Amino acid sequence: MDMVEKVARAIVVSSGLDPDMTYGHEGPEWKLYAHNARAAIEAMRDPTSWMLNEAVQIYEDQRGNVAGFEYWERMINAALEEPEREAGIAALLQGAGDGELRPGV
Repeated sequence: MDMVEKVARAIVVSSGLDPDMTYGHEGPEWKLYAHNARAAIEAMRDPTSWMLNEAVQIYEDQRGNVAGFEYWERMINAALEEPEREAGIAALLQGAGDGELRPGV
C-alpha cells in the first residue's frame, strides 16, 4: 500500500465509511478520496515552524544520533499537536495583562 492509498483510507475511515466498500460505484471507496489524500500529502512538503522546531529539538537532545524515522514521526506529531499548542499560547497571552506571571510569558 502506498502513502496516497494509506491516507485516502484514513480519510474514509474518519468519515465513518468502509474504505473497501463500493457504495454503488465502481471500485473501493478509498479511490474516490485519493485526490484528497494526495493534496494533504503535498501540503506537508513545506513543514510548519512547529515541525522544524521539533526537528531541531530532537537533534539537540540526541546530539544528532537519531534515525530519520524519528525526525519524521516527531515532526508529524508536532503538526498534529499544533492547534493545541496555538490555543495554549493564546490562553497564556490573553491572561498576561493581569499582572500575574505565567509560564512561558
